[in-house]
Amino acid sequence: MGNCNGNCVAHVVDNIGPVLHSKLDGILPAPTSTNGECKYTSLDTAIYSSLPKASEKHRVVKVYDGDTATLEGGQRVRLLGVDTPEIKQNEAYAKEARDFLSGKILDQYVHLSFEDNNKEDRYGRLLAWLFVETEGGYLNMNEALVINGLAKVYNPNGSKSANHNKMLAMQKSARQRSAGTWSNFVDSNVFKTKFGKTYHKNQQCTHLSRSKRLMKTTASEALDIGLSGCRTCYGL
Repeated sequence: MGNCNGNCVAHVVDNIGPVLHSKLDGILPAPTSTNGECKYTSLDTAIYSSLPKASEKHRVVKVYDGDTATLEGGQRVRLLGVDTPEIKQNEAYAKEARDFLSGKILDQYVHLSFEDNNKEDRYGRLLAWLFVETEGGYLNMNEALVINGLAKVYNPNGSKSANHNKMLAMQKSARQRSAGTWSNFVDSNVFKTKFGKTYHKNQQCTHLSRSKRLMKTTASEALDIGLSGCRTCYGL
């Protein structure tokens, strides 16, 4: 792969911590390398040869947006680790994210996998990794949305999933390719706190009123370590 800067699958897998999938060798070919930069250019990197242990099989009857669906029986499921543009706010690429997810899972049987002690959110929705059978194995839809630039990595409680580093590498690649929601991304200076989970547009953000020590960085650097944009600052 040449100089991959640590973003290729071979490097990412070495750093994902606890094993989410029973067979990590199920990850298909690594991303291509161009001018020393590893880039995820297909869904192959989100396809696994086997399902995580204790996965559940359900049928999807409705897709509300890019990260929320309804299962047969009425239970709603929220995709773990990602955040897609909001339909209600008519955000850019919200419909594209919904249509992408719907095209893969609507009226299909899918497989849900859960993180330990984190099966539901405060709204009673299941929090899950969602897999759909495809040629070559099982497509992780959470990762697929990130690869296509239709979702951002999102961990509001600060917990890191087993494939957290892989997801960040996929997000970085999507941003570098200006894919989907990243098509209008403009890097800028932002502020963060030592242990904060978000980055802020400016020092006047109300969430920083009690912070005595702010650190200056760039939005791209903050994103690459897993921070999300402050919803107050960016009107999310």
